[in-house]
Amino acid sequence: PPRIVYVNPAFEDIFGYTAEEVIGKTTNIMRGTETDGETKLRIADALARGEVVREQILNYRKSGEKVWLDVTIVPLRNAAGEITHFASIERDIDMHFAETERLRMLALRDPLTSLLNRRGFESDARLLLNRAKERGHPVTIVLVDIDRFKRINDAYGHDVGDAAVNHTARLLQTFLRTTD
Repeated sequence: PPRIVYVNPAFEDIFGYTAEEVIGKTTNIMRGTETDGETKLRIADALARGEVVREQILNYRKSGEKVWLDVTIVPLRNAAGEITHFASIERDIDMHFAETERLRMLALRDPLTSLLNRRGFESDARLLLNRAKERGHPVTIVLVDIDRFKRINDAYGHDVGDAAVNHTARLLQTFLRTTD
């Protein structure tokens, strides 16, 4: 990767590095274990071709905290048309990713128990069944019904009913593997 020759105060705010700490280093200092390799390759390929590139990438702050960025990198050319530098414009989009993840969770999971709802179950079940069919593995599906649950809600109220559902969900999870 190209070496860093300049950073502005916004870079320092986003990443927690001072200019002195990063000038002369490569952008690898902001990469980490969960930075997507394919995204890095697309960026490197575009830069090698001298093209403008725009990607969303997971990078890391100096503290090790993850940060999602919308990155646009533009090649800068001299009078002879040769690339001399690249300008990187980075926008912190953590809030966007957090909201997207929150909405995804609401769409696929029960807000009380965090267990899969019908939509989430159907999606996961479809994937599981297809994978099991491809590999020739057996699949077991277990349905659980809390007997006389309506009586709990009617006699003790919805807060107690919610607690009963939550307790049952947690109890069932203690018998399952993380892969179940």
